[in-house]
Amino acid sequence: MKKGGFIKFIRSFIGEYEWKRRNTILIILSLIISYAILTSQYTHNLILSLGDYGYLGSFIIGLFYTYSLTTIPATAGFFLLGESLSPLLLALFGALGSLLGDYIIYRFVKDNFTKEMEEFSPGVRKIIKGIKNSRHLRKFMPLIAGFIFASPLPDELGAALLGIMKFQFKKFLLYSYFFNFLGILIIATVAKLL
Repeated sequence: MKKGGFIKFIRSFIGEYEWKRRNTILIILSLIISYAILTSQYTHNLILSLGDYGYLGSFIIGLFYTYSLTTIPATAGFFLLGESLSPLLLALFGALGSLLGDYIIYRFVKDNFTKEMEEFSPGVRKIIKGIKNSRHLRKFMPLIAGFIFASPLPDELGAALLGIMKFQFKKFLLYSYFFNFLGILIIATVAKLL
């Protein structure tokens, strides 16, 4: 192979592949980078230290509450804040941060990622088609997604379920805010009672 031929080959491969699987590549890269960053003790301490900023800190912790790799330290942050702040106000501001995080996930999943996953695997295509075509699942899917939003489970799954269903954007925002509010309120109230 000529000098520079290998580089041209790599560029042409990445360029062609990028258009077909660009969002899949970005998710995999972001997961690798996020894992490296978020598994450090420094990051956990940073999330917990956001509590020093009161209700503004709860908004920022809310952003972390939605993503799988930061759900646990964010839950701990809400618990610690719940000991000293009003659980109601904490949930109001924290849910706003979670709403912003869920919005980012929803826009990404709804528009492109689902299509890529359908192309990537026939099994995934069948699951997505089954969800879209099942009347019973469609009735319960918003409730299942709401439970995921309210729980310390990562919101990516709930947003993906609603994205697959092409859930109305305004309804998605209401579901995300209400159920994240409910989950954070429960965490903060338990902390206050203990």
